[in-house]
Amino acid sequence: MRRGASVDPARLRIEPGTARPRQVRRVRWGWTAVVAVLLTAAAWLARSPLPWSPASAAPVTSSASETARCIRDPRCHETLVVAHRAEGFGGVENSRAAVQSAIDRGVPLVEIDLRGSREGDLFVLHDGRLENSTALRGRVEEASSAAIAAAKLRNGETVPRFEDIYAISRGRVVLSVDFKVPAEAMERTADWIHAHGSFDDLIFFANTGEEIAAAARAKQRYPEMIAMVRLLDTRVTVASTRAAFAGRLPDIFHTNRVGADEVASLHALGVKVYMNALPLDRYYQPFRYFAIRSLLRTGVDLVLTSRPEAMMRWVATVHPAR
Repeated sequence: MRRGASVDPARLRIEPGTARPRQVRRVRWGWTAVVAVLLTAAAWLARSPLPWSPASAAPVTSSASETARCIRDPRCHETLVVAHRAEGFGGVENSRAAVQSAIDRGVPLVEIDLRGSREGDLFVLHDGRLENSTALRGRVEEASSAAIAAAKLRNGETVPRFEDIYAISRGRVVLSVDFKVPAEAMERTADWIHAHGSFDDLIFFANTGEEIAAAARAKQRYPEMIAMVRLLDTRVTVASTRAAFAGRLPDIFHTNRVGADEVASLHALGVKVYMNALPLDRYYQPFRYFAIRSLLRTGVDLVLTSRPEAMMRWVATVHPAR
């Protein structure tokens, strides 16, 4: 067509039954190719011996003291799996049965949440409202210890006290404890562990400024205590944490900055790195496969997951020598 020539708009319409423009056909073929690649990858993943495949290896048992030794030793580079609320084995989260199942399947660490009753007694519950996990209603901190202790979880168990879960886990698995209570409860728990247990058995997770200060005070009294602090952009930094801990650092930093360089920089400070893989657990395949592989290749030390068995098998695949 000559430049400047007029164009009849009717000639640009595509009549029914006629061929589509070449550009449209290319787009359609392009999407077809993308779908074909994804289906091929999914089929390959389904045939491969991945961690989430049905086959599973026998559980590898370890003691809490072995896990704690590795956490404290900057030269130890094992990747340790943390079972979120003891999930992954069909049990009710934060229950006695769930923690026992995690131990039986060889999970090295279990994350639990602590809430306080009206009297200040510690119970293993995540949600602040009782109706979310029991037949009771209202805030946990407004209920009496007797009422909470008698309340039933969905599996028929009564709500466990911290001491109940510790009796099951002691010496067998490390509990990563999220204190959803006033900060002074962390110091009281450290005092109780000093008197009745072992600091090999717990990670004290400090998530707020008040908790960081409480953890630092407890760590000063009990140097063997394992403390973890969450880094939060400019609010909680390595420098501010060092100041809170009187020039020292906690044993573990919890960070959402996923990257090999970030992990390496924290390792250079002599601390372990803890990352949350729960968002990745919700990915569909094959995206979960690539996301988790990328996460583990950063060199992270502790990984929180709701799929602990799958993650342990995947750790063995990515880091067979660890």
